[in-house]
Amino acid sequence: MNYLLRLIICSILLGFFFSCVKKDEGKLRLIVLTGTNNHDWKATTKQLKTMYNESGRFEVHVTESPDTLGYNDFKKFDVVLSNWNPWPENKVDWPDTTKQGLMKYIESGGGFVLFHAASAAFYDWKEFHELIGGTWFGRTRHGKITDHEVIIDDKDHPITKGLSNFRIKDELWVEMKLQDSVNILASSFSKKDNNGRDMMEPVMFWNLKGTGRCFYNVLGHNVEALENEHWKKIMLRGTEWAATGKVSNF
Repeated sequence: MNYLLRLIICSILLGFFFSCVKKDEGKLRLIVLTGTNNHDWKATTKQLKTMYNESGRFEVHVTESPDTLGYNDFKKFDVVLSNWNPWPENKVDWPDTTKQGLMKYIESGGGFVLFHAASAAFYDWKEFHELIGGTWFGRTRHGKITDHEVIIDDKDHPITKGLSNFRIKDELWVEMKLQDSVNILASSFSKKDNNGRDMMEPVMFWNLKGTGRCFYNVLGHNVEALENEHWKKIMLRGTEWAATGKVSNF
């Protein structure tokens, strides 16, 4: 099936799906963008659905064809979460209607959340990278999955207020490309520099665009990481903050 035909069919089906779903009053509407990734996106998407549904705060929807969405689709949701990247086909892109629609949605007050490898996409889309704050690019790399401590750097932001440092078995990214607009919430130890000082890698960011909010959690390589209770707490808080600007007692 060629790309154009697939796009038309997916657009029709998604339009029908979104029109039939009624909002569960009192819950935040969340749509997860997935369908391809250089990680096990099927397993992590399943885990995400379980986590958000069990919280009782979110009404979860999933699409495996994010490239068929536009502003009118995004605006039906309180928050958008990306578990998508095009690897190994790095040049795969979304149509302008999807990219412009997403940015218009965020600028108009929508929330955007992404984790781990969802930042490894759209290398020519400057606005996307500026929004996230830090991305996989150029010299970025990672070592083996290890148990490491996450340090809460910003103890006043709603997402991390009242939280303590914690440990997680996960993949730590090193030397991410950081934007001038980055706002770091947490970091993790990488190594000692030549002077014996700790080198810390940022692992959680937030940013604003228009009246919308973005939260990015670099951690979350696999289901084991997603099952970490601290990771779940921060993702729930970060997603609610992106949607509303506030955080409940998760």
